[in-house]
Amino acid sequence: MIYNILTIIGGIGGFFIFGGFFIAVFGYLTNTEERQVKYKTKDGRFLGGFREETKTEYREPGFFSSQRYFPYIGMLGFKIMFIGLVLLYSTNYIVKFFNLEAEKKETVANTTTENKNPDEKKKPEEMIPVEETKMIEIFREAKSKRESIKDIYNIPKYDIEMNEEIASSIKKQFKSNSFNNWIGTLTKVENSATNNSLGFKIKLINSNVKMSNYGLFINDSEKYGIKKKSKLFEIISKLPLDSKIKLSGQFVKSELYDYISRDYGIPIILTQIEQINE
Repeated sequence: MIYNILTIIGGIGGFFIFGGFFIAVFGYLTNTEERQVKYKTKDGRFLGGFREETKTEYREPGFFSSQRYFPYIGMLGFKIMFIGLVLLYSTNYIVKFFNLEAEKKETVANTTTENKNPDEKKKPEEMIPVEETKMIEIFREAKSKRESIKDIYNIPKYDIEMNEEIASSIKKQFKSNSFNNWIGTLTKVENSATNNSLGFKIKLINSNVKMSNYGLFINDSEKYGIKKKSKLFEIISKLPLDSKIKLSGQFVKSELYDYISRDYGIPIILTQIEQINE
């Protein structure tokens, strides 16, 4: 807002500079009065003869002449030019001193965002929530530490510690059990023997982090399974494998270590899922 106001003032200053210049030039060019005077001179070709001539004279304008005041107009023009220069350079100085260019960039960015078509489709990776990125980073850091271990005999011991650390980090960093609009890929869908319960496995986008609602296999007694005749059961049954999806739900924090240590993925209770059309 401040940057825009200063820009307007600077523009007025530029206008004053050019306007003052033309006024000054106009005033000083009209600082004399032109008139034609007829007078007679003797003509040497004829004795006692006279010849009439016309001559243009320039003189300072008289007191009652309108042109008398043009010099003041010229000075006014120079004063306007001076005011314009002060406005222009002072606004530039203020912008640089207070770093108002940042405000300009933010304003342009906001304008660009507002002008974008809200229906314009984004790539899945452009829609990743901050919380999802945080979850992926927890697993990525643990994997990086594991790969740095040179003594292979220490890896099993570290795996236990790593899984405990991952579970602990999730509980600490995610105060809420809920997550919303996370982006992933549907990697597996499995039905129970009676087809009354459905299980799924999801991999978060651009990572190897898995999420699941069951362990080794799905059965009717699975407490996190999607029950038949539910809306979620119908939606997931129709989703093709490897499709990009957006999902919301809740973490089952009480079983984090158990699921992660067995490589089942993060245990979740699904509440919403939809396919992302690329």
